[in-house]
Amino acid sequence: MECGVGDGVCHDGRCSDCGALGQKCCSVSCYDRLFCRNGTCASCGGPGEVCCPVGSKSGRCATGTVCSISGSGGLCTRCGGLGDDCCENRTCEEGCCFGGKCVAFTGPCPATALDAGPQTDAGTDVSDSPLVPLPAGASAIWSFEGNGLDSSGNGYTATLHGGATYSTTEFRDGVSSLASANDASYAEAPLVTTATDNVTLSVWVKWNGGTGEQLILYIGHSGYNGYGMMLHTGNNMRITLIYGGIRFSNSGVALNVRQWTHLAAVRRKGTWELWVNGLSVAISNSSTTPVIPSPSVAIGFNFNGWVDNARIYERALSVNELEVLAAN
Repeated sequence: MECGVGDGVCHDGRCSDCGALGQKCCSVSCYDRLFCRNGTCASCGGPGEVCCPVGSKSGRCATGTVCSISGSGGLCTRCGGLGDDCCENRTCEEGCCFGGKCVAFTGPCPATALDAGPQTDAGTDVSDSPLVPLPAGASAIWSFEGNGLDSSGNGYTATLHGGATYSTTEFRDGVSSLASANDASYAEAPLVTTATDNVTLSVWVKWNGGTGEQLILYIGHSGYNGYGMMLHTGNNMRITLIYGGIRFSNSGVALNVRQWTHLAAVRRKGTWELWVNGLSVAISNSSTTPVIPSPSVAIGFNFNGWVDNARIYERALSVNELEVLAAN
């Protein structure tokens, strides 16, 4: 016996209702925003619910949510707001999509589709991808594995100042990171380079919010010479390049609170570049030539949060190398 369209399914010789929430599945299908589970139509696609099957008429998730496969086991999670996963096609209702997350950004979002972040079934989950070797030839690497040793082998050991500690609960990789706060706590290492061109600073940070001038990674003395990255009150706490004693290069990108973010500052043939999670972002005053740095390197000075895997290269890393640093 067969039942007509909309009449239900044949059950015990009779046509019974099917396809609605809590009813039997019609063959193996249900009405939109439902899916067939153990023979019964169950809800899907809403916030916090399982993703609807591929090919559903209204998509896998309702508007304002995205199917997060790797991070949430196939659940529809809120997307598009600041700090949320990016929605389909790397779109955000607020800010721009960087590293798979919607980040505060002033001005038009970069047109590039590059995104080194983890997360949805609409894109690449780099957290499950094979690790690519990190760029070779670093002049200094501070992994902060319970100490300030320079793992490049060049001997630029960092020492802690103020209330800085090694955190074993917040870290990007390894077993610990540098924890600092708005109390002039930081790590200091001997001067790594006096280069003013063709140089790269790379670091992972997790910001805990707050105000005040917060240095992230700096070569030299921020008041008189050198260069580095900071969160600047004059730029509404957005990521800024600073050239001690000269000027700032402002960006329109703000860090999301309590989220690991990769930052890189590069000077390449006389032009400064700022990279956030593998994406190049616009900055002002990009042609500024800094004063030769001295006397040391500061990491996390007055920075309210955690710093991990800080690196200095005495060369301008290629775009591919910067993407690798952001993805690993």
